[in-house]
Amino acid sequence: MIDINLIRSNPDAVKASLKKKECDVDFSELLSWDAERRALISDVESLKARKNKVSADIPRLKKEGKPVDAIFDEMRKIGEEISEDDKKIDDLQEKIFNFVACLPNLPDDDLVAGGKENNAVQKVIGKMPEFDFAPKNHVDLCTSLNLIDYERGVKLSGGGFWMYRGVGARLEWALLNFFISEHLKDGYEFILPPLQLGYNCGFGAGQFPKFSDEVYWLDVDEDRKKNRFMLPTAETALVNIYSGEIIDESKLPMKMFAYTPCFRKEAGSYRSEERGMIRGHQFNKVEMVQYTHPDHSDEAFEELVNKASGLVEKLGLYHRISKLAAGDCSASMARTTDIEVWIPSMGIFKEVSSVSNARDYQARRNNTRFRDAATGKTRFVHTLNGSGLATSRILPALVEQYQNADGSVTVLLDFADSQSYLLEEYDGEMDEMIPTVKKPTFLPEKFTLDTLPENMLTLDRAMVSKDGGEYSEERPIERIRDNLFSERFAGVLSLKFPFAVKDVPGTLYAVAEPLKYRSVKVNGKEAHFTDGWRFDRSFRMIDLSELVREGDNEIEFTLDYFQSEHVYDCLLYTSDAADELDGV
Repeated sequence: MIDINLIRSNPDAVKASLKKKECDVDFSELLSWDAERRALISDVESLKARKNKVSADIPRLKKEGKPVDAIFDEMRKIGEEISEDDKKIDDLQEKIFNFVACLPNLPDDDLVAGGKENNAVQKVIGKMPEFDFAPKNHVDLCTSLNLIDYERGVKLSGGGFWMYRGVGARLEWALLNFFISEHLKDGYEFILPPLQLGYNCGFGAGQFPKFSDEVYWLDVDEDRKKNRFMLPTAETALVNIYSGEIIDESKLPMKMFAYTPCFRKEAGSYRSEERGMIRGHQFNKVEMVQYTHPDHSDEAFEELVNKASGLVEKLGLYHRISKLAAGDCSASMARTTDIEVWIPSMGIFKEVSSVSNARDYQARRNNTRFRDAATGKTRFVHTLNGSGLATSRILPALVEQYQNADGSVTVLLDFADSQSYLLEEYDGEMDEMIPTVKKPTFLPEKFTLDTLPENMLTLDRAMVSKDGGEYSEERPIERIRDNLFSERFAGVLSLKFPFAVKDVPGTLYAVAEPLKYRSVKVNGKEAHFTDGWRFDRSFRMIDLSELVREGDNEIEFTLDYFQSEHVYDCLLYTSDAADELDGV
């Protein structure tokens, strides 16, 4: 919702800004209502002051024996006048509120005017797939490979619905698991919200009242404001979680994501090429949302854009990033950047993620604020959202971009059992799925590999310090686990592994589970996890080359645990070993 003070102080500037969104608005009636409301408020305040003054005189007049009947008559008339004016104020306030509530958000100053014809491609990532055969569209591919059953999806629910089968269902679930695991690694909170929402959520997100006919309503109550509707996107729920609350500034930014099915009417005609999964009434999506301090809103936006594009890039898909013109941004958003994936059969890019910044538009509607530590005053937060990602266009892009001449599809899957599989020339038979790599073996008794020199065989022993205490004697890892982890452990654990760094062949790496730690330090230096290979769903790599020196005779790990049952989840490997495990 736009600040009424901004419209009141500079209506021409607001009008010009909304014009960029192709919204032509006349504020004359609104400003007239506002002026009348403010005048009435001033009159009521004067009447109340008069009433209070006269009321204070009544006891004195009675004591002096003077008549007070005329004063009571005046008081009654003033009360009636105040009541009438209050009703007029309420009526005007409702008119003003309804007018402003239907206005779209103001676009950021740097956005160009107009619709999608003025969108600007900012970056193209990857290489356009080239085929030496006539490529198929995703509908034919998914049907022939028995991944999607379109016919029976329509039988169950009508047009705009489909049904995943077998490996298709597993591929869909693998994509969702991949998105979820990536967001968890980045420290986002996982939310599973209700799929039925109240009217207040649609209003707070800026979708109601203007777009209230575009969602599926339930028959809970004839009055829509008392009714519920099916969630069209998790954004509608997530941006309303803290409605009416004042958030502690120290908690900002608040980063979260949700997985939900999404339900949309998608009113209007379908273009002929938008068949299959490109456009439908129900689809799966992972949505990212941030609540931020206004001063850090722009950097949060860039983070979300990079996250969304990064997911598509990790899938190896040819895509681009486009900055939307003001008129192509949704009504609630001040700016939007689209991540668009290439669909070969259509010969065009299709949006798979819209990353948007609502500034304080949504927070004003649902009254979500924070208390500014510097001033002690409350301010509206900024809310941002972005798909991370929706599968209904990712899956078509995957099968089309990775199709082979014989009608098979090559897709890398990461299933819930943590095994990686390659669908090589998949033709609908499960036995075509083969592991791409050998899963490495954990060696808790001795952290050794054949490639390591003899003097590294002592890595099954360590000096131990718990919560900053003195280091105890060197003990075997199994004893460390038995002695320190009879219950789940949270706190700081330090381990010293004695060995000569100079004798290590190649680069030394550590592999650990980043979600267990608040921080990891190596020889007193902050360690950072890379985006490199991992041999389990939750393990990532630390390159120790910048953290240890050739003359070091020990490596000290300081692990600040959130909670853990294991101490030997920080493993050491050399680059020789990493080469063997590359690609996992």
